[in-house]
This record gives sequence, C-alpha cells and structure tokens, in this order.
Amino acid sequence: MTEINACYICLQEETEDDPLMDPNPCKCKGSIRIHWSCFAENRKQFSSCGACKTPFKLYLGKTDILIVNNDKRQTQYSFKGNIIGTGPIFDTDKHGPWTFFYESGKLKEKCEYYFNSIKGLKKTYYESGNIKMEVTYVDGIVNGTGKFYYESGKLMSECKYTSGKINGLYKRYYESGALKSELLYVKGIVNGPTKEYYESGALKKEVTSVLGLLEGPCKVYYESGALMWEGKYVGNKKEGTWKSFYESSGALESSCPYVNDKKHGYYCKSYWPNGKFKAIGPYDNDLEDRHWKYYYENGSIRSEGPVKKGKESGHWSIYYESGALKEKGHYVNGQKTGVWKEFADGSKTATEVRH
Repeated sequence: MTEINACYICLQEETEDDPLMDPNPCKCKGSIRIHWSCFAENRKQFSSCGACKTPFKLYLGKTDILIVNNDKRQTQYSFKGNIIGTGPIFDTDKHGPWTFFYESGKLKEKCEYYFNSIKGLKKTYYESGNIKMEVTYVDGIVNGTGKFYYESGKLMSECKYTSGKINGLYKRYYESGALKSELLYVKGIVNGPTKEYYESGALKKEVTSVLGLLEGPCKVYYESGALMWEGKYVGNKKEGTWKSFYESSGALESSCPYVNDKKHGYYCKSYWPNGKFKAIGPYDNDLEDRHWKYYYENGSIRSEGPVKKGKESGHWSIYYESGALKEKGHYVNGQKTGVWKEFADGSKTATEVRH
C-alpha cells in the first residue's frame, strides 16, 4: 500500500516542528501516520485501522509517550517517533520480556514483566552499550542483589535489597576497583558503622550512624594514616569540641567548640606547628565575633581587635614580629576607615594615613 504522507486526524502534512508519528499498528504498514500534537489534543482511542480494519488502540501514556497496542504486543514511541519500548501484553498489562531503547535506538533496559510487575533480573545499559545496573525483582519489588556500574564497565557499588529496601552492607568502589566506602543499612536506613577509604586503600573516615543520623565519635585521617580531625556528632550535627591535627607531627592544629553544627562559643584556638598560638577568639553561629588575637609563629602578637559577624569592626592594633606597634586605627564592616597611624619598626613617630 502507498504510504499516506499526511496526518490521519487533521489530514495535514508533517512539519519540522510537528513531525508525523509512524507507529505502524496495523497490517497495512504506513497507513496510519499522526501528528503528535493532534494526538495530544484528541487523546482519543481508535478501534481499528481505517484501511485494513485491523483492531488496535492508540493512546498517550502518562509520561507523554505514544503507545500502540496491537493484538498481544505493545510498542512505545517517543515524541520524535522513535521506538523506546516494546514487549508482550496480556489485556493491558505488560506480561513477558520487555526491551527499552534510547532515542538513538541503542539498548537501554531489559526486564521481564508478570502482569505489569517486574520479576527476575532487570538490566539497564549506558547508551554506549555497557551495563549500568543489575537488580533482581520479586513480585514487582527489588529483592536480592543490586549492582551498579561505571560506564567503563567497572563495578561502582553493590548491595542487597529486602522488600525494596537496602539491607546489610552497602559497598562503593573507585573506578580502579579499590573499595571507596562501606555503609551498614537496616531496612533502608544507614544504621551502624561507616568507613571511607582513599583509593590507595588507606582508611579516610570512620563514623557511626543511628537510624540514618550521624551519632557519636568521628575520625578523619590523612592518607598517611595520621589523624586529621576528630569530634562527635549528635543527631547528625557537630557538637562539642572538634580538633584538627598536623599530618607530619601529629601536633594539635586547631580546637573549636560546636553547637548545632556551627562553630559557637569560647574559645576557638589555632596553633602553629611548634605549639604556639596562631589565633584565638570566640565564634557566634559560625562567624568570628567579639575580641580576636592573631600571633606570629614566634609567639608575639600580630594583631588584635573586635570582630562583628566575621568582619573587623572597631579599633585594631597591628604589630611587627618584634612586638613593636606597626599601625592602629578603626575598621568598619571589614574596611579600614578614617585616619590610621603607621609606625616604622621600633619608631614611636607615626605617619597618618586616611582611608
């Protein structure tokens, strides 16, 4: 039969913006061609082909795909007219092996349905053709081993499902194959110890979760194995004193109080590798506040003054490493303002500079 090059509904030819669909749902291939826009507007069911009288149904799916039911098989088409899914049906239910495709025609997914519920192994693929995911279904619910892959084909993560929820150890991997992290799940919720690793295999972080919330001690390590950070979580938030350490010596680098996951209170202290103070002052809701002091590595004071919401505000004094006054003046909202007095090292004679 000669292909009809016009819409079955409006009898108009296709345009670049509104191409004709070509579902071929009947025995006379090419006899039914429809504008997507016409179909979207009508959303009506057709009982049979106007030419060969073959029974079929056309309708729009909930995800704006064109669906063609022909006898015991269904074919799904994208807006561009490409087949994106096909498989057997029983009445209107998917029933049997189904295959889904990308717009390019490349394989996207393979699974088997039993009266509209997926059963057995479901596989999805990257458009490159490499496996993306493998999960097992029982009565339409994920149940069993789940594996997820990088596009290179290397394993990305693996876990076990029970009644649709992750249950047991969940492992993630670097693309090199090295273990990246281990999390313990109970009925879909992280519950138990979590460990993260560097690609070299060295331990990176260890912490515990209780019912999905970080709870208790947390330690973070350098790749060398030296301790980087330590503190504790309460209800998924940092609380109490958190400390950081220098990698080479293990000496204390900083110590700061946390309240409700924010630096808050007296005093946050940082140290030079030799153990001398580097800075000391309070925080208010994660911002430096009130009076702060900063020091040189030899222990002499470098600068001091008031801070408001993380910005210098008020009278500040700045010193040379020798301890002699270098300059003094006022800050407003973090900017030097007005007349500042500057001194040469060891001199008491000031030069005035206006800001």
